[in-house]
Amino acid sequence: MREIKILYNNNNKCSVAINNSNTIILTQSLKEFGWIGEELSSTDMLAAALGTCIATTIENILESNNISHHKVEILVKKELSLIHRGIKSISIDIIIKEDVKTNVLRMIKKAARTCLVSRILLININISVLTLLPT
Repeated sequence: MREIKILYNNNNKCSVAINNSNTIILTQSLKEFGWIGEELSSTDMLAAALGTCIATTIENILESNNISHHKVEILVKKELSLIHRGIKSISIDIIIKEDVKTNVLRMIKKAARTCLVSRILLININISVLTLLPT
């Protein structure tokens, strides 16, 4: 089991420490809600968790179709609702910088929807898979 420890710091910042790891992440309340917003927010971390979850979920499809990981970029965009003080929407673009067959693109999109983080979110997540060929 992973243990994640959250400690309060100054200026409405928190430290997130993960056991068995040297990683410490600083977080801060959102600028949109009147705070400084210099560090990652909790909603930024949720969006990052979703993106990395999708990356690991589609990894086998990429490998089995000889798609280089270096040619794949996952862009997560979140929109906040200031009225409800939460995430309004999340959209994800999986950009592959090489030519990929349509059926493989469909497999990637389908697999991306099965990532553990996306399955627990109660908002609609728009996922697109695009190829971007170098010019």
